[in-house]
Formats: sequence, structure tokens, C-alpha cells
Amino acid sequence: MMTLYRQELTKLFKKKSTIWCGLILATVALIFAILARIKPTIFPAKTMFAANFEAQQFIVFFMVAAAATMITMEFQFGTIKHVLTQRYSRPLVLVSKWLVLLTYSLLLYVGSSLFAILLKVCLVNDKFAIFTRAKFWHDWFGGRWW
Repeated sequence: MMTLYRQELTKLFKKKSTIWCGLILATVALIFAILARIKPTIFPAKTMFAANFEAQQFIVFFMVAAAATMITMEFQFGTIKHVLTQRYSRPLVLVSKWLVLLTYSLLLYVGSSLFAILLKVCLVNDKFAIFTRAKFWHDWFGGRWW
């Protein structure tokens, strides 16, 4: 199972689109952080920060695209026959793909959260305080993962 998982991770991270997704997320977050700095009435910094400067919506689209390409790449490059004739069962191959998608989504969410904290400190630190209010941290984490 770990071999399948490592193979799927390698295939995912060798794709150029994986790197581009991270760069697009960072660019979107940076643009919205700058907009929150310039036009705080239209783009409230606290709300934008709670949504990782709008990167969360893009993560959903990137995950759908990653899931779709994981299966279609097997047919595109002709590796589906090799995957299915390995010693692993088909459900095990599918579970390894799901685990890779879970890992990728966690990496995207954690990365966008850390980048949002960095942007908050660098660009909109004077707009609101996050390190003093426990309720804000609960809302930020609670609205995201629970």
C-alpha cells in the first residue's frame, strides 16, 4: 500500500499543474490581501483573512481537477494496464489515489493558511488583531475544518 501511495504522490508532484496550482493560490491570496489593504470597505481584512484571502474557493476547484486528472492520466499515458496488472487489487489502487488526494488537500489548506497568516502580518496587520482573541481563532479554525 505504501508503494502505491508513494507512486501516486510522485506522479502528482511531477506534474507541472501541481506547482502552478500553488503559485495561483499564492497569487490570488496576495491580490486579495492587497485589495483588503487598499479598499477595506469593499474587502474587509478580517473577513478576507478568515477565508485565507479567498484561496479556499480555488482549492476546491484544484482538488476536483486533480482528482479528474489522476484517473485520466492512467488512460492517457497507457499505464492503466500496468496499474491493474500489479499485485495490488483495484480497490487498493483507488484507496491509494484517495489518500493522495487527501494529502494534497491538506497540504493546500495548511499552505494557504500559513500564507494567509504571513500576508496578514505583512499587509493588513494594523486592521485587526488575531493573536489576542481566542474566539477569532476558534471561528477561523472552526469555520474551516469542523
